[in-house]
Amino acid sequence: MRFDVSGSEDARTSVDVCIPASSSFGEAMPEILELAEAPILSVPWQARTAAGQPIDPALPLLHTGISHGDVIVCTPLEESDVSLRKDAAEALSDLPIDFDARGLAAVAGAVGVGCLTLLSARSSLPTVPPAALFLLLLTTVIATTVWLRAIAPNEVIARNVLALCSCALGTATVWTLIVGLELPSDISQRGWVVLAALSGGAGILAALSWIAALHTRVLAAATSCISLIAVGACSLLAVRTISEGAAVVVIAAFIVLLFAPRLSTTLAGLSVPPLPAAGQDLKVSDHTIDRPDERAHRATELLDGICIGTGISAAAALMTLATIGDRPGFTTAFCLAASAACALHAARHRSAPAMWGLWLWTMTGLFSGALVAMSAGTWGVMVALLSGLLALSAPLWAHRVRAFSPTLFHWLERLEALALAAVFPLAAHIAGLFDAIRGLG
Repeated sequence: MRFDVSGSEDARTSVDVCIPASSSFGEAMPEILELAEAPILSVPWQARTAAGQPIDPALPLLHTGISHGDVIVCTPLEESDVSLRKDAAEALSDLPIDFDARGLAAVAGAVGVGCLTLLSARSSLPTVPPAALFLLLLTTVIATTVWLRAIAPNEVIARNVLALCSCALGTATVWTLIVGLELPSDISQRGWVVLAALSGGAGILAALSWIAALHTRVLAAATSCISLIAVGACSLLAVRTISEGAAVVVIAAFIVLLFAPRLSTTLAGLSVPPLPAAGQDLKVSDHTIDRPDERAHRATELLDGICIGTGISAAAALMTLATIGDRPGFTTAFCLAASAACALHAARHRSAPAMWGLWLWTMTGLFSGALVAMSAGTWGVMVALLSGLLALSAPLWAHRVRAFSPTLFHWLERLEALALAAVFPLAAHIAGLFDAIRGLG
C-alpha cells in the first residue's frame, strides 16, 4: 500500500501488508496507518486501485476484486463538487426571489380613499351636504394615518401615502365648504377659492409632517406642488384664461428648478466654505459641519422631492395647455422647448427619483406638443411625427448619454440655455404679457 498526500514530498510512504480476505479496509486502516507511519490528516483516507478506481472501505476485500500482490494507493478523501440533480419543483422552489410587499398596503389605502371620495362627491343624501361627508372622510383618513404610526411604525410607505391623501382631501373639503361642488364662472374667483383650498391642504400637511413623521422626500414634493399651484392660483387673479395661468406655472417650475440645489443644501444645513480674499485671515475657510454625511443625505432627499413635485406640477400645467390652449402654434413651440430644456437638465442628475420627476415633465411636454400640433395643419402633423419618432428612438441612444465626453456635455448645456431662452418669451406671450404691454399704449 502506498500513501500519498498531494503537494508534500515528505508525506509519501509505502508498506507491504497482508490483510485477511474477510476484512475490510475500514477495519484494517488504523493498524496500516500505524505501520506505515502515515501522516495524521483531518479528513479520512480514500483507498484506490492502481487504475484509480475507488474501493469501498466497508466492503470485505473478497468482494472488491483485489487479488494478492495488487498495489493500493491511499490519498486524502476529496469531496465531489458535482451538484445534486433537481426536478422542476425543486428548481422553482430554490429560486432566490426577493419578495417585497411594502407598497401593496399603500396602494390599497389610496384606492380606498379614492372610492370613498367619489362616494362623498356623488352622494345624494337630502340632509347631509357633501361638505360634511368630505369632512367626515378627512377626519377618518387623518385618524388612520396617526393610528398607523402608533401600531405599525414600519409601514412608512402607507403612512406617507395616506398623509398625501389627507392633504388632497383637506383641499377638497375647504373647496366644498366654500363653493360646494360647483366651479365658479369668474376666473379671479377661482383663484381665490383655490388659494383658500390650498391653505387647508397645506395646514394638514404641516400638522401630519410633525405627527406622522413624514419622509423628507414626500414632504418636499408635496410642498413644491402646493407652492406651484398657489402661484398658478395667484396668476388667475390677473390673467383672463386658465391656459395663461398654466404657462405661469411652467415658468415658476423652471425658476424653482433653477434654485433647487441651493435651496436643498441650505435647508439641510450645508454650506460651501468661503475662500479668503487677499490679505484676509485663512481661518475664514475653517468651517466644520456637524454630521456631514447625514446632512448630505437629507439635501439629496430634499432635491429629489423638489424635482418630483416640480415635475408633477409642470406636467399638469402642460397637459392643461394642450387641452384648452387657444394658440396652437405658440403652444406647440412652448411645450417642445420646455420638454427639451428639462430633458437636457435631467441628463446631469445622478439620483433616480429626481430623474423620474424631471422625465415625467419631459415626456408630458413632448406628448402635449404633439397633441397640440396635430390640430395645426400639415406642419403640425410633421412636428407630431418627428416628436413621436424621437421618443420611439430613445431606447437606441439613451444608454450612451452617461458616456458622453465633457465637451459634448458642454454643448448640451448650451442647447439647454438656448431652449430656456425660447421658453420664457413663449410663456410670456401665452400668458398675455405682450398683449397687456400693447394695451398700455
